[in-house]
Amino acid sequence: MEVVQEVREVSVASSKTVTAVNMNVSEDLKYAACHYVMTSDIVLSADDVVYPVGGHTNYMFYDRQFSGTFDGQGHQFTGVLNLRATNHESIGLFSNVTYGRILNLHLNATAGDIYDPSY
Repeated sequence: MEVVQEVREVSVASSKTVTAVNMNVSEDLKYAACHYVMTSDIVLSADDVVYPVGGHTNYMFYDRQFSGTFDGQGHQFTGVLNLRATNHESIGLFSNVTYGRILNLHLNATAGDIYDPSY
């Protein structure tokens, strides 16, 4: 008997959605293999802080590997990219990707601050 995994497609249209993707991936493995689609350019303000996809959001959860697809559909991140490090090893927009795919995504943002709670 073949087991078919449910396919979920999630639209990504803001920095808050990127953080929500991380929280879903880190707290529930069923979201780790989803198909995420960026539906518009995302302009990051100096007040936005983005959690990396594939990292954990707090110390109750270990880093979860992102194994899904993040399709930027040619869209881009612009503005100021402030990252919230989930630990001193998980820094970046995507921090722990295993068997996942990130494609058609442009990053044209100015490097901002990195907030690291482990220091």
